Amino acid sequence: MDSSNADLLNDVPFVPQAWFRSWALDPSGFRRYWDRHVAEGIVAREVLEETGAWLIESDGNDAPTAEVYLEARKAFLLDESGIDGGHWLLGLVRPITPEEVQVRPGAILHHDASLCLADYEVELTLADCLNVSIEGEPEVAVGAIRKGVTLFLTADAGGATALVSDYIFDDRYDEDREDEDGRTIDTFIAVGCSQSPAGVVQALLPFTLRYATQPRLAGAVVHLTFDAEGKLAAVTA
Repeated sequence: MDSSNADLLNDVPFVPQAWFRSWALDPSGFRRYWDRHVAEGIVAREVLEETGAWLIESDGNDAPTAEVYLEARKAFLLDESGIDGGHWLLGLVRPITPEEVQVRPGAILHHDASLCLADYEVELTLADCLNVSIEGEPEVAVGAIRKGVTLFLTADAGGATALVSDYIFDDRYDEDREDEDGRTIDTFIAVGCSQSPAGVVQALLPFTLRYATQPRLAGAVVHLTFDAEGKLAAVTA
């Protein structure tokens, strides 16, 4: 595609799968430029004429909003910029912007705007279900999607860290910070799904209390008292 003969591909009725985002190998979310995965195989022109192909138009960091929608649709997202201008595929490409994606959450179970995530602007909202769509197209269900500063989650969303930040600090990849964010989001979901104060406390317990042996606590019964704002007021045994 980088040669003067790139137009020789224009009339071939197949294109490589590698020209499109592989949702199985490269799910929606912020991408590290060195960590791109491509699928093998080819796609027939007649398939693309039936389903269409998409191109995300975004100047900022909100592209994952549209990616989540397209992944849920199992859509072909064009991921190759070196195609000759006369190729038939470009005539099938439909542009989409993150602003077009409409998010319709179900019942809101929990919300928190004060969590210390890598992207400090992100607010978390837990819903019992999430549906997304664009105008004129059917809704599709998703497990998590970010819209602006709000990261919408369902109970099965997992850490969803790919929608929080690209984790680039001082030109390096901060894996520890990503793991920390994942635990924070998992805890937020567990708290939001808890039906009683005991369940909330269970979700908030640190690893050492939840799984490690503490001989001095053998047989103990501990009472936690919280004030009207939900802050810990007293611990008695």
